[in-house]
Amino acid sequence: MKPSNAERQRVDDESKHYIAEIVKETIKDLQQGGNIRYSSNYFQKTEKLLYSYWALKETVKQKEEEIEYLERNGLPGKSKSIVLVSPRSTNSEGDAYIELQEGYRKSKELTEWLLIKIEHALDTVKSDKYFFIIEEKYFNKAKNDDILEQLETMKESDGTVGSSERTFQRHKKRLIQKIVITLFGAGALMDICEDIV
Repeated sequence: MKPSNAERQRVDDESKHYIAEIVKETIKDLQQGGNIRYSSNYFQKTEKLLYSYWALKETVKQKEEEIEYLERNGLPGKSKSIVLVSPRSTNSEGDAYIELQEGYRKSKELTEWLLIKIEHALDTVKSDKYFFIIEEKYFNKAKNDDILEQLETMKESDGTVGSSERTFQRHKKRLIQKIVITLFGAGALMDICEDIV
């Protein structure tokens, strides 16, 4: 007797579920053996962006100064050690001036756009009780021990119990993951979901 479509579908669904469970177990075994690791690319990229936040702000100021200098003084004097190469380059000094000015403006605009994205992502977690971890770690470049001391003080005033190191790591990761999703969107969410599987 031939199986019905419903029976075939049930067997297919059970097979898919069974295969998914085997894949999950295999991945877990490989991870525990140290043979496979999930990408924490988005997490690491976000940390780099946060560490670079103040440098990016300075870059905007620097580009503004370079644009102003160029507008006031024109092209800098020619130097044999500095060569300006551009795929659109011509021999015209006016064209070189325009290209240089456009390059500065584009660089400044890109940096400003990136800062706006970072600031928007930070706004999503600023009201969090543990946001100071992000500020201290990435903006003030505080050492973990200094942040742990602040957490200890916080625990004493709140009357909470628990490991400050664990609390620090847990809340840092939680906040960074929220920032990651705001910065990178669905791709980052899929990466985080892989960590759960």
